[in-house]
Amino acid sequence: ITRQEFEQYYSGVSSSIDDDDYFCAMLRACWNIPATNQEATFAQALRSEGGELAREASKPTPGPARSSRNFTTTQSIDDRERIADRLALKAEFTELMKKHRDIMLKNKMGFRGVGRLLRQKDLEEVRYLPADDFLACLWQNRLYVDNGELLQFLDTNHDGTVDYALYLSTIMGELPPARQLLLERLWGKLPTDRKGRTDLSTIHRTYKAPDGVSLNTFLDAWDARLVPHGKVQFNELLEWMIPISQPIRADAAFEKLVKEQWGE
Repeated sequence: ITRQEFEQYYSGVSSSIDDDDYFCAMLRACWNIPATNQEATFAQALRSEGGELAREASKPTPGPARSSRNFTTTQSIDDRERIADRLALKAEFTELMKKHRDIMLKNKMGFRGVGRLLRQKDLEEVRYLPADDFLACLWQNRLYVDNGELLQFLDTNHDGTVDYALYLSTIMGELPPARQLLLERLWGKLPTDRKGRTDLSTIHRTYKAPDGVSLNTFLDAWDARLVPHGKVQFNELLEWMIPISQPIRADAAFEKLVKEQWGE
């Protein structure tokens, strides 16, 4: 079995056990795991290996006999080096995503611009792109990935492609809950199809620009010639609103802006 299957099984078991100490004692009794501070909770580690709770968990129970085989694992030096290299690569990836986010937040067209380019390459709407197409879209927005190995963290299909939706959600992060809810409520009032998309024309009719400069910026971001199939997803609204939200400190001020520009 895989580690994931093992964790899923014991996740279900643990949901019916309220006490951490009892759960640890049950695991030690089933798998003959020595009681150590690293393997048990603090309260249970204070007790001896033959303590009352451990003895209670080790009592025979009706039903099939438990296996006497132990689950053990070891790590070779090579394994440890591979893990260390993987962790270093993950740290490098995290730093790169933060760098891309900082660049995008400086421009209203940041997330919107790169997201639009990526979707133009994905006319079949499968969310995945060849690595070369993905990197080309980033390059047009002056976003660079010097270490190609980092793309493995975006290869959720394990086939050499890039999950660009995962990339966008990673660099965008999340809005504060109150602001996220406000935009979700706004989106819920728009007519959508079975895929949760609305027509670009609906976005154009709903938005109310405060001035001419803002209107030109908005029309550039929501150019009908650059929106595949003329359909817009909720995440695209987030791409547009997150940079706008960033410098606004108070949720009330953000809500006021949304109501003025979107009629929410």
